[in-house]
Amino acid sequence: MEALIFWSAIQGGLAYFLDFTFNDGNIFDWYLRWVNKTFKPRIAKPLGACVYCMNIWLSLFGFIVLCVIGVLPWYLFFPYSIASHIWLSVFATLD
Repeated sequence: MEALIFWSAIQGGLAYFLDFTFNDGNIFDWYLRWVNKTFKPRIAKPLGACVYCMNIWLSLFGFIVLCVIGVLPWYLFFPYSIASHIWLSVFATLD
């Protein structure tokens, strides 16, 4: 259970950090402009236009890595995703 809480907090923090880097004036602001210009909104959101939409995909990829290396069992995906979303919401309120 501690691993789930720890890794989901890391995941939520990673999503929040990436969202920060996509803001105007930061290192990856060009990426968000390109995504918004190139893709329709329903595709652009998971690619970074919406931090919560992007977080579920980052959680999926991060969880697959954690399962492959044996840190978390496969049946904890939904609790991991929910915890990651909660951590992301906590980090977003600190802004």
